Amino acid sequence: MKILAISLLLLVSVSHAMDPPAIEWYRVYSQYNEFLDVLETPEGFAASTYDAIVYVDQSGNITSEVTSEDFGWHYMKFQSLIPSYQGGLVSTGVGKLASDSSYSLFIAELSSEAAPTWSRNYDYPDATEY
Repeated sequence: MKILAISLLLLVSVSHAMDPPAIEWYRVYSQYNEFLDVLETPEGFAASTYDAIVYVDQSGNITSEVTSEDFGWHYMKFQSLIPSYQGGLVSTGVGKLASDSSYSLFIAELSSEAAPTWSRNYDYPDATEY
């Protein structure tokens, strides 16, 4: 018990001695409700939202935006982002191909130039909610 208490005391004292990381920049993007995922890219960052993937440069300036319409979908909630082997990114989420269709799970890929390359849906017939 004494060894554990000493170890914890050491960890606490070491953690208080470290300086917090410096903030390089911050931005408020009022046109988006929230970002669901963020991925670092060679040019900056990609962030997923309820209806778009937003690309920003190293300073936080928006450089491009990809929406569900760019994929030919009615609605896409881009929930996750992962890097692809080709240098672009892959997103997964839930969406609707048309306004009157059921909700589907999707996987979609974007090129390194932020252009939609393909998407695939996995339909939940008659699903009206997700």
